Amino acid sequence: ACTNQAFTIGKVWAFQFHPEVNTQVLNQMVSSGKQELTPAEFVMSSSTILEAQSTVNRVRPLFYNFLDKVSA
Repeated sequence: ACTNQAFTIGKVWAFQFHPEVNTQVLNQMVSSGKQELTPAEFVMSSSTILEAQSTVNRVRPLFYNFLDKVSA
């Protein structure tokens, strides 16, 4: 994965991940996109992605908190 997973340029926010994803969606994404997960420098294996499910559960509330703050 890239070192910088989020950044801003002026008023634009960019994310190198999918903060809206929950564990069910993550499993579906990996299952339906396995053929696209070919070994490469910036491509994680399906097992590595699925091992990150605890991170998914921690990131979602942080992301929604961030959205509440920037939309206020």
